[in-house]
Amino acid sequence: MKKKTIALTATALAVLAAGGGGAYYLAVGPDGVVLTAADVTTVAAKDITQSVPATGSIAPVREVSLATTQSGPIVTLDAKVGQRVTANQVLASFDTSAAERELHSQRAAQAAEEIGAFNQVEAAQLELTQLQDALAQGLNGEVNAARASVGTAQHSFDDAQQAVAESRAAADPSVAEAAAAVDTARAGLRTANNASLQAALASLGATNEGEVPGTTMATALVQWTEADHAVSDAQTQLDHAEESYARALEAVDREVGAKQRAANAAYAQLSDAQLAQRAAELSAQQQVDAQSQAVDHALKSAAGTRVAAEEANAKLEFDISGAQLLSPLSGVVTTVTAQQGRPAEGPLLSVADDSMLLVKATVKEADIADIQVGDHVTFTSPSQPHKEYTGTVSFISPVAASPAAPDDAASSGAAAAAPAGSGSAKAEFPIEVRVDGNREGLRLGSTAKVKVVTHEDKDALTVPLSALIDGDKAVLVVSDSGTIERRDVKLGTRTDFEAAVTEGLHRGDRVLTQGAAHEGDVGQQAYLPDAASGEK
Repeated sequence: MKKKTIALTATALAVLAAGGGGAYYLAVGPDGVVLTAADVTTVAAKDITQSVPATGSIAPVREVSLATTQSGPIVTLDAKVGQRVTANQVLASFDTSAAERELHSQRAAQAAEEIGAFNQVEAAQLELTQLQDALAQGLNGEVNAARASVGTAQHSFDDAQQAVAESRAAADPSVAEAAAAVDTARAGLRTANNASLQAALASLGATNEGEVPGTTMATALVQWTEADHAVSDAQTQLDHAEESYARALEAVDREVGAKQRAANAAYAQLSDAQLAQRAAELSAQQQVDAQSQAVDHALKSAAGTRVAAEEANAKLEFDISGAQLLSPLSGVVTTVTAQQGRPAEGPLLSVADDSMLLVKATVKEADIADIQVGDHVTFTSPSQPHKEYTGTVSFISPVAASPAAPDDAASSGAAAAAPAGSGSAKAEFPIEVRVDGNREGLRLGSTAKVKVVTHEDKDALTVPLSALIDGDKAVLVVSDSGTIERRDVKLGTRTDFEAAVTEGLHRGDRVLTQGAAHEGDVGQQAYLPDAASGEK
């Protein structure tokens, strides 16, 4: 603005004032500065905001890509881009006839296997019941035969013992000690025989149980061998005791000694018969136990057959249950790659939940520090050029976006978050803005010109930035007397064009818009139009 300094006589000024209808405010004095309306602004209150610009695109709050495990052809396809859908709406159906046929055939074969498995269970249970009944009712042939042999041997031994007991020699005190030694040896042999039999059956059982740890089988065999040695030792002791007893009797009465030897032979037969009976009884019980295990194994096998069948059917049943492709949410179809009549392969279509919209944008590295989650946002979109929308910053990425090609930037909005590569491209950071309030007319994928409000002063006194002088610490004001004065100020929020003044000015103050151009005019009289000054 060109400054004009003029000298007017008081009379000429008075004539101008009277003839011009007060077109200019004239202060007393011959010299001054003539200003135009553009040179002066009257301080008024207004809202002022400081913002960071960004460019992005309109996006849904979430988007899902739908696929299927089906391999058959697509029978129906009721979806197109832009179509609105509801949750659980059928979007496509598939041909599952092959899977249904396979499942039917598979179930038929499994039914036959299941019948065979349960037949084995019934047969094993029947045999177990028969063995238990035979043992409980005394119908086991081997046990009965062994018991009969014991009875016969017992009778013979009792007769032989009676013959010895009736003689006076048996009652002789001299042979009592020998008789007691025989009784002790016989008891020891019975104990050794029982232990040996138990060890033998245990070893046999370990061998017949299939997969048994080697240490368990080896232990059973060692115990059996040790029990056999104990039987041999006990038998030797008994033979020695019986021989000593017989000789003691012969010393008293030779005939009685012969009877005792016969009794010893009868006892040996009785011992063998008793051992055979015990073995038969244990063998019968072992048969029951083994058959009980066979029943358990048959039951487990039948259960395993059923589980295997259920697992084999599960995949086919799952495939058949997926004969229809349902939308998992309400929203809008954004992509469709499937084709009716073609096999279902890969992603078929995408559905976006647009119940809430986002603006995904990128912000320059130099501006990202000024933005915080929760900042107010205004934005416009070319799809609705005469509307302004509002939102709130909901996310700020801590990682810079990969530089996008110019053609991709508008269509993709915020680039995928990834470390910025080397080169001349400047880093930008993705942000997300939650759209608030009215969203009518917004379209997914549309570009958005964003302003993130970082500072805001309500009802603030503002001046243009061009009015600031002395490092933005002062302005020039036309006082009520018409003199140009320097006024120190403090600033608040500032934009590219103006700044809020928090101290130093009042509403209605007249500020020179081009402060730097008039710094040399401080103290001079200003002549300005009434329209600019507001004077009457």
